[in-house]
Amino acid sequence: MGLGASKLPPLRTVAEVDVQKFMGEWYVVGTIPTYFEIGACNPKEVYTWNEAKKVVNVQFTFNKNTLDGAISSIPQTLYPAGYKGGLAPVSGSWQVSPFWPVRLSYLIMDIADDYRYTVIGYPTREYLWIMSRSTTIAEEDYSKYGKDGLAMAPACSCKLLASAQ
Repeated sequence: MGLGASKLPPLRTVAEVDVQKFMGEWYVVGTIPTYFEIGACNPKEVYTWNEAKKVVNVQFTFNKNTLDGAISSIPQTLYPAGYKGGLAPVSGSWQVSPFWPVRLSYLIMDIADDYRYTVIGYPTREYLWIMSRSTTIAEEDYSKYGKDGLAMAPACSCKLLASAQ
């Protein structure tokens, strides 16, 4: 019998996220993928602030199964927790909607001070995303999560896959 997520403490999120700094291109450099992401190569997410709806529009694109495979796209919506407008920071406990009416946890567990990388988790630890502003990530940043285990999300690093870029 393996470790169940209920036996582990809840994942910790960052205390504050600057929503505007979080916008832009993010390359998925490591993942414990969802069913929809299996076989994704060159995975990239583009985050755009939607002022009218106070949400983040996400365009997730990737090549299917090979680096030059067919391009697939999955639009999503992010809901920053506690957003009250303006430039005020929000907590790292967001929600993502791959389609209406579903909303799932989107936990920002870590983000570099300069927003060069971020780590997103899911409460059960079944899924994880390490994202960078470029197609590569510094070894010292990745090794905290990829090779030396996930200090913030124990019991899931053995399933972490590097994304083909």
